[in-house]
Amino acid sequence: MSRDCPFLKWDNDIGFFGGYRCLRTREKIVEGDSLYKNYCHDYESSYSKCPHFKDDTSSGSCFLTTACVERRGLPDDCHELTMMRKMRDEWLVNQPGGREEIAEYYAIAPCIVAHINARPDAADVWEKLYQEYILPCVAAADAGEFKRAHGVYREMIKEVSDR
Repeated sequence: MSRDCPFLKWDNDIGFFGGYRCLRTREKIVEGDSLYKNYCHDYESSYSKCPHFKDDTSSGSCFLTTACVERRGLPDDCHELTMMRKMRDEWLVNQPGGREEIAEYYAIAPCIVAHINARPDAADVWEKLYQEYILPCVAAADAGEFKRAHGVYREMIKEVSDR
């Protein structure tokens, strides 16, 4: 199961025997169907093609780094997003508990983004997060210091979650 999607979780409340559910969409996932075979079971090589992954990365429910760079008018393939994705895909996913942390982050990030966007000072909040957290995190990732970059990013998540 190490290659399975971190969003694929067993749910005892599905049917008589239980079943899998996608944490991102709450949709029941059947082991034999094409969605499971094509995406859930081989997450490491295909998550970016998964329709659930793509749906959650739209600008309406973007993650923190995406929200920061979008506010600055930067494209989806900007250096900041490229490095943060590299940290997630090449380092964090391989750390103990990394997959679970990624899944947890994806579950809470859209709510955090929505709360910040609802604030009258949202533009200032995104710029502060960009300057104080995203830039130092990217600098650490550029230096190959993914553990330090991860620590900075976790600090940012804690700060915005505590608000």
